[in-house]
Amino acid sequence: MRAVDGEGLAEGRAEGWQVEVFHDGDCPLCAREVALLRRLDRGRGRIRFTDVAAPDFDAAAHGKAHDDFMARIHGRLPDGTWLEGVEVFRRLYAAVGLGPLVAATRLPGVSHLLDAGYRVFARNRLRWTGRCDASCAAPPRGAAPRVEASGGETPRSVAPSGANGRARADVSRGPTARAPGAPASAASVVVAAAP
Repeated sequence: MRAVDGEGLAEGRAEGWQVEVFHDGDCPLCAREVALLRRLDRGRGRIRFTDVAAPDFDAAAHGKAHDDFMARIHGRLPDGTWLEGVEVFRRLYAAVGLGPLVAATRLPGVSHLLDAGYRVFARNRLRWTGRCDASCAAPPRGAAPRVEASGGETPRSVAPSGANGRARADVSRGPTARAPGAPASAASVVVAAAP
């Protein structure tokens, strides 16, 4: 997380909002969750909603690329601290009074499971909601894997996978390449190991 002082933060401290959520208003699942949060907030203004799909939304004004906002949910606290992923949901639901439930999501195991589940959702959100274009479509069955990362992403680590002379690289987000013949749900990239 990084603190960035931007437009609206002093206003947020004065208005009393506890967290600002940057959501995709064109995503049907996201829109349902935002509607639920608005109902739970009951007009108290504890959450500030910013639609990153709105025509007038300017990601650069927030110091980020639009693709960053689309890749995973972002939140911002009134002091300018940025949040991403499951932590945003924790802050949102705590803001509407569900703190005891949120506390359970921080338990070891539960926290890791939620983080992993959200990463899968974020990677597939556009496809699952019928909004996938050519950039997020899976390659045709039997096609050579694409081992390119969008937005300058690179594999986090490469570890030998056995005696077959191949290595496995874990990719933190973005399109996931798969080896020929691997099932569509494969979550690793197979690359040739260095000699």
